[in-house]
Order: sequence, then C-alpha cells, then structure tokens
Amino acid sequence: MNELHLVCLVPTNALHSQPFFKSGERAAKLLVSSAANVIALNSIGDFVLGIAQLLLMVVSTTVAVYIAKATGLKHYWAIAIICAFVAVYMAATFFAIFEATINCISICFCEDRTLNDGMARPYFMSKGLMQFIEDSNA
Repeated sequence: MNELHLVCLVPTNALHSQPFFKSGERAAKLLVSSAANVIALNSIGDFVLGIAQLLLMVVSTTVAVYIAKATGLKHYWAIAIICAFVAVYMAATFFAIFEATINCISICFCEDRTLNDGMARPYFMSKGLMQFIEDSNA
C-alpha cells in the first residue's frame, strides 16, 4: 500500500478510536459498500489530475524549448526531453498529495453517510459535496 494512502485510514481511526488495522478493515468495508460513489469520485479526480499533469508538462517543456532556442543551443530537443521527464516526475509527486486528499474525503463522505441519516442526525458534509457526488454518479 502506498504510504500516502495510509492517510485515508485516519478518519475512521480518529472517529472511533480504533487500532490501525481495525480502522483499515472498517475503511475497506466502507469503500466496498459505497463502491459507486467511490468509483465516480476517483474517476473524476484521476481524470482532472491527469489533465493537470499533462498541461503542466506541456507548458514547462514549451517554455524550456523557447528558452533553449533563444540562447542558441543546437540540441534544444535534449533539454526538452529532460524537462518533460522532470516535469512529469514532479507533477506526479505533487499531485499524489491531492489524490490522497481526494481518497480521504471519499472515506469521510462514506463514513458520514453510514453514521448519519440526514433527518434525525444531519450530515456533516456540505451540501455542495453531496450534490457533486450525486451528480457524478449520474
């Protein structure tokens, strides 16, 4: 398991004061029981983060090529390739934090829907988050 995904176990651990592995089991059960919500949220999140990574790589590589051409280098394509690899690596590392955050919010959403009914016990999530997830399921 990726060390960033271990952060996703914190909500169930903090809410129920359970040991780490017990929280992991509870989080896995939550994810399985709310598979449609989790798949919708993760697919939208992965798509947006993938487009952002691609955009960041293209912009930084384009800027590097223009700077290399302006300085008069013959083999500016080598700088472009190096810049593209570094940009992809840095973007993937940076956006892994956002992906862990999306996963953590997803588990918190599932836990809120499990513990509360919206009537007698109101949801803690914002109406915007609930509407977004309901729209992404459709």
